[in-house]
Amino acid sequence: MGLNFDTESVTPALVCVECGHGMDRTSGPCAPGPGACALCFFCGSLNVFDADMRFRRPTDAEVFAVARDEDFQRARRAILEVQNYGTPKA
Repeated sequence: MGLNFDTESVTPALVCVECGHGMDRTSGPCAPGPGACALCFFCGSLNVFDADMRFRRPTDAEVFAVARDEDFQRARRAILEVQNYGTPKA
């Protein structure tokens, strides 16, 4: 199964909970909703949408669930490779 970034969604102005970088859209298999996880495209950290569609810090349970999700981890590695090296490794 490959990564699916087919759906781009415009969101309210968002701020990463770790690096503070602003963003206004997401990409993924579907539009996000409350409780959906998102990765910051600038630092790779995990953010979770709250009921108002703003980012909040993940709970421990959410962190552990994402740590076991192979697709999510591949996406995070790709983001970090681009940030650290300029292009993803094959």
